[in-house]
Amino acid sequence: MKAQLERLAARFNALAIRERALIFGSVLVAVLALFYLMALEPSLVQKRRLAGQLADAQKSVQTLLSLKTPAEDPLAQRRAERDALRRQLADVDKTMAQIQRGLVPPERTAKLLEDMLRRSRGLQLVSLRTLPVKRFDAASGASAESNAAQDAERQLYQHTFEMTVHGSYVELYEYLRMVEQLPWRLFWSRISVAVNTDQQLRLVVTLTVQTLSVSKAWLVV
Repeated sequence: MKAQLERLAARFNALAIRERALIFGSVLVAVLALFYLMALEPSLVQKRRLAGQLADAQKSVQTLLSLKTPAEDPLAQRRAERDALRRQLADVDKTMAQIQRGLVPPERTAKLLEDMLRRSRGLQLVSLRTLPVKRFDAASGASAESNAAQDAERQLYQHTFEMTVHGSYVELYEYLRMVEQLPWRLFWSRISVAVNTDQQLRLVVTLTVQTLSVSKAWLVV
């Protein structure tokens, strides 16, 4: 083996410098290729594999981000719904407050009707009573006795009063005109007229008036 190496070295040294450079370069390329195959290539293969996985992961993230909507965030959706409900409730409260400011307060209605009656000469009060409070259905403009699903704190209630008086036509007309000119409003739901022949053809009138509030408290006359 040693003799063979010595003969190869002698032959290499006998070559021209250019030839020796070409052989040295070829050997260097072969050594580098062997190093690449044994060491670098597995690392590069792993790197390419990891790079591919990273690219796939980034693509998946971009896909998810493009598909993501606010509805996918339950907390954000709930907060948005809560804020929308609060705004709606605030609008309802504002509307109810405006309605109530233009109506006679329920606790003052009976006394107001009696006070107006005292100012009307000739009319006599037969009866004045408070009817059961009912929920007010804003959609139909009528009362709804059962609507438990609605929010009681923001529900309008209809307070109804029934008053019976008797007097002449002129006296009754003046009384109704005075009530209509009040700064507050009342709803006239029914007027029933009868003739009392024992009282010199004087009229007996039953008036059913209503007002609204957010309280269903029973009013005692």
